[in-house]
Amino acid sequence: ADHPSEKLKARARKLILAAKRAEFRRRVLAVVKKSGQKDTKSKFLFESPFVPTCHDAVSMFMDLAKVSKDDTVCDIGCGDGRVLIAAAKIGAKAIGFEKKSKLIARALESISKIPKEQQERIQFYSESAEGKKLQDSLKVATVVFLFLLPNAIRSLLPIMTECCRKGTRVVTYTFKLGELTPVTSVDYKSNITPLRLYSMPGPSINRGNECTD
Repeated sequence: ADHPSEKLKARARKLILAAKRAEFRRRVLAVVKKSGQKDTKSKFLFESPFVPTCHDAVSMFMDLAKVSKDDTVCDIGCGDGRVLIAAAKIGAKAIGFEKKSKLIARALESISKIPKEQQERIQFYSESAEGKKLQDSLKVATVVFLFLLPNAIRSLLPIMTECCRKGTRVVTYTFKLGELTPVTSVDYKSNITPLRLYSMPGPSINRGNECTD
């Protein structure tokens, strides 16, 4: 049996972890408030503040999704393009969507610095992209990466459910993919910001047709 002191230590660790999670979420929501952006319905559905994904977490995402040169990775709300670049370096095709002009400029600058053959694997869509372009990209994607706030994820989920093929791997950073059950997850920074891997069920005739041809 566990010694009482060990139980107390385990309980203390859980309380500390819960406090760290709450603090991280508070910081993210503070960014939203400061930026004056609301995570509600918007032209591109994935309205969220820019909180860059740590490079270590990007590497963990690649490993968790088992991204290979045969994959097409779609990053919705791709920020400065670091996930796109990481996928291209592996040899995968990468498709990114970003609407903020400053981030678009940063992403394009970063992409311009990688080898030409890697640049050619990246497709980047800015604010002018139509909704159909997102749908078309989700249809061909084999891996989707999401680091968005919960409301943004909920707005996107019906489109993803109808457009993503069965078995498409989706990795979320920090927040869950609605009510779907993850296949597995990995802890980043002691599970404060977990990465969760999901497998999309594919379109169903029993659901509304969100993804038009």
